[in-house]
Amino acid sequence: MVPWVNRVAEGRFMWEGERVELDAGAAHAERALHGIGWHRAWEVVDQSADELVVEDRCDGRSGWPFRYTALRRYCLSGDAVRVELTVQNTGAGPMPACGGFHPFFPAHGGAIRANVGGAWLCDERKIPNAWRASYACDRLAEGLPVGDMELDHCFTDWDGRADLIWPSHTLRLEGSPGLTHLQIYTPSTGRFFCVEPQSAMPDALNRLPDESGLAVLQPGETLDMWMRLSISFPDETHR
Repeated sequence: MVPWVNRVAEGRFMWEGERVELDAGAAHAERALHGIGWHRAWEVVDQSADELVVEDRCDGRSGWPFRYTALRRYCLSGDAVRVELTVQNTGAGPMPACGGFHPFFPAHGGAIRANVGGAWLCDERKIPNAWRASYACDRLAEGLPVGDMELDHCFTDWDGRADLIWPSHTLRLEGSPGLTHLQIYTPSTGRFFCVEPQSAMPDALNRLPDESGLAVLQPGETLDMWMRLSISFPDETHR
């Protein structure tokens, strides 16, 4: 997800006294959802048997009024994959930015275990409007079976590790230190769920950086993050 995460209220925000109207988004998605990177064509700039690097250059006109270059690197190693994301401001002025990852998983038999401190509750637009300490935190710490609660919440104070547990295996999800927000989506359909490490909360573009996690990149500055997924089985020690 780049250059913003999740939803932006009404698809707009104010920046340096000017109103910014965001891109309508992909045809199958609601407006201003998960940034623009996920529905753009990325160019392969390097690849090998166990690594792939792709690049996206935004010209400041295609749905986002700031210029940037984003790089994604996929690295395979044994039982793990590491995904890195770097966003560099290539424009002449400051640029707001946040990012994250949006993996999704089969729901059947799954459970989520994570240590978090609280959650943002949302209004009818799915925009955060109230933070509640300890919301579902105990259940997540114990291992919350998917389907026991319908969640579409951004959890805060994440410690950077989550275990996604099925009877046959466990998938460990780790995030870089800047990914302190964890969006968990367990829709009522019951077919899949999402656990999304993010550098900021939803609607961060309409909130102060200290509250939201939003970064303000000066020209040439970068925002860097990574996610690692590794698999283990019941008779193995997780590495």
